[in-house]
Amino acid sequence: MDEADRYSRIRFPEDRARALVARGMLRTILAAQSGIPPAGLAFHYSPKGKPTLAPVHKINLPFSVSHSGDWALIGVGGAGRVGVDIERLRPFRKLSAIADRYFAPREITLLHQVDEASRLRTFFSLWTAKEAFVKALGGGISHGFHTFTVLTDNQGQPAVSDVDGSEAEGARWTIWSGEPTPGYLASVAIDLPAARVVPHIWTGSDGEQPWCLQGSNPARSVDKR
Repeated sequence: MDEADRYSRIRFPEDRARALVARGMLRTILAAQSGIPPAGLAFHYSPKGKPTLAPVHKINLPFSVSHSGDWALIGVGGAGRVGVDIERLRPFRKLSAIADRYFAPREITLLHQVDEASRLRTFFSLWTAKEAFVKALGGGISHGFHTFTVLTDNQGQPAVSDVDGSEAEGARWTIWSGEPTPGYLASVAIDLPAARVVPHIWTGSDGEQPWCLQGSNPARSVDKR
């Protein structure tokens, strides 16, 4: 299935337009990183739908894309895997039921321990972190949200506590969560310990820089209205 077919399957015109804008942003960013003109970039999709640069380019440039409402988040990694997720904070009645279905036991306990005023934000902090993590691995919800645990510290920053019971595997990852604009939460996952995230809003102008993950294996994430 080519890009045109994929976007034609998006039901609502507004969602289709947002997806096309995000893909245009992605092409611009990947072109800057790879030296390939935006229109010359070709993509390959895994059986689970994860996009990568097509093998013809012979470039290892992992990336991840997420959008919610009027915002998009794009992550581009170096040699390491990267995943991103952004969600609009919105109340809904089935929060506890969704957590009980998808979250790991300690995450469910954490969610029920926080006060009512903090519960929605805690839920989305965990959800975006888990989405970003499985997207870095190349999957989605079907990967098994309950097979790994994400916990938050006193400042609300999430971290992968364990993967399939292995704390050592969890320690390999950095999860960053932030609020790019009021009413939205975004998370970035990268398989590099202690990566540092420096967030900026990117508008495509020369004077502004994207969000950057800085470390021995740098990655980049960008969000734009």
